[in-house]
Amino acid sequence: MTEPTEPTESTPPPLPWNYTLFDFDADTTRPVIDLDLAPERPDTPTTSKIGGTPYLPESHPFPEDEAGPMLFIAQFNFDELPELPDFPTTGILQLFVRNDSLMGLDSPPLARYIEHVDAPHTGSLPSYEDYPGPMEDPEEGMPLTGTLTTMTPTFNCKDAWEIGSESGHVFLRRGEEFMTLHATDEHIVVRRGTDTGVPQIQELEARTRFPDGEWLNPTQVQEKIASLVAEAEADGFAVDESMQERIVDAPFGFGFIFALGGYPSFVQLDRRPPGDPTVCLAHIGSDEETIMFEDYGAANFFIHPDDLRARDFSRVTFSWDSA
Repeated sequence: MTEPTEPTESTPPPLPWNYTLFDFDADTTRPVIDLDLAPERPDTPTTSKIGGTPYLPESHPFPEDEAGPMLFIAQFNFDELPELPDFPTTGILQLFVRNDSLMGLDSPPLARYIEHVDAPHTGSLPSYEDYPGPMEDPEEGMPLTGTLTTMTPTFNCKDAWEIGSESGHVFLRRGEEFMTLHATDEHIVVRRGTDTGVPQIQELEARTRFPDGEWLNPTQVQEKIASLVAEAEADGFAVDESMQERIVDAPFGFGFIFALGGYPSFVQLDRRPPGDPTVCLAHIGSDEETIMFEDYGAANFFIHPDDLRARDFSRVTFSWDSA
C-alpha cells in the first residue's frame, strides 16, 4: 500500500470522497430554472442567450470598464422564462465580466437589469483586439429555453454550512439550543440554532483550516474539533450521539449546466467564505459547442436575497473555477 503524502503549503490534505451532511440539510430545496440550449430558436436582440449580441437600446450601450469593452456572458429575458420566486417577471438581465486574461475572476462583474424592453435595439458588439473570453466566437449567440424545477444540494454545491466530510461531524445540545461542528475542504464550520420542528440555522462562523497559509492535516483537524467540543461542553452543551444516525451521503452531481437560481455548482471550490449570505443568481457551466471556462470550468454569479427582491443588481459578485 502506498503511504499517503504529507500535505504541503500548496496541497490540501485528502478528504474522503463521500461527503456527508445531516438529513435536515439534505431535505432543503431551492427553485431553479434549468436552462437548455435551443439552437432552433432565432437569435434576436432580446432573446435569452449565451454569448452573441445582447439587447442594446440607446439608453444601455455596450458597457466598458477600465480594461475596455467587457465580455458579454449571458442574457435572460424574463418575459419568455417561467416565473422564479424573487426574480423579475419582466425585463432583461444581462451579465458581463472584465475582458482580461482571468476572464474577470478578480474583478467586479456587471449585472445589468433593463426593466422595459420597448426601445429599439441600436447597439452592436465591439471588436476586441484581444479576446480571452470563454466563447470561441463571441459574435455567435446560442438561444436558451427554461424549465422551472427544484434543486437539492449536492457534493458539488459546496455550500459550507451544508456539506461536510467524514473528517468531522458533531452535534451538541443545550436544552432547545443546538450546535453542529463539521469540516469542509477549507474550513471548520460552527453552526448554532434551536429546535423548533426542523432545526433552523441562526448563526454560522468559520474556523479556517489554513492559518498562516499552512494546511491543517487530518489529525490537527480532529484536534481542533475536539477543542471546540470541549469549549462547548464547558458552556453547558453535551454531545448528542443519536444525531450520528441522521448523517447521510451528500448526493453527487454537478447540478445544471446553465441555470437561474437554485444552488451554485463548482468544479473545485467555493471562493465565498462560509456564512456568506449571497445566493446563486446564475450558473454558467461549460459546453463544447458554446462556452468553455478553461478546462470544463463553471462560473457563478451571486446576489444578496434582499438585493434580488429589490431588483438591485449593483452588488452582484462573480467567480469561476476549472478542473
